[in-house]
Amino acid sequence: SNDKPIENLKPLVGKDALSVSTKGILHQALGNIYRSAADWHNSQYNFEESIQLAKEGDEYDVMEREAELGRMYRSSGCYSEALKRQKSFLQFSICRGYRY
Repeated sequence: SNDKPIENLKPLVGKDALSVSTKGILHQALGNIYRSAADWHNSQYNFEESIQLAKEGDEYDVMEREAELGRMYRSSGCYSEALKRQKSFLQFSICRGYRY
């Protein structure tokens, strides 16, 4: 079934034995899977969870996941939200030396 990736990943995010970093990566993966399925509510929820978990680590991970959330907003037609997040990530990247 097309829901197989979700069925496999979803139970993992609640495992206590997983590191915060791994849980964040799993939520990010679920956000992308739900975005691909045009399930905007679950996509947004998982991206926001991944962002919260990333706040315990590297600032780059937070910004990258904000950009992922922006891509979800773009896919769902919420262009102003998408642009806000994509612009923040681009400014962050440029400040870190990224050249377009």
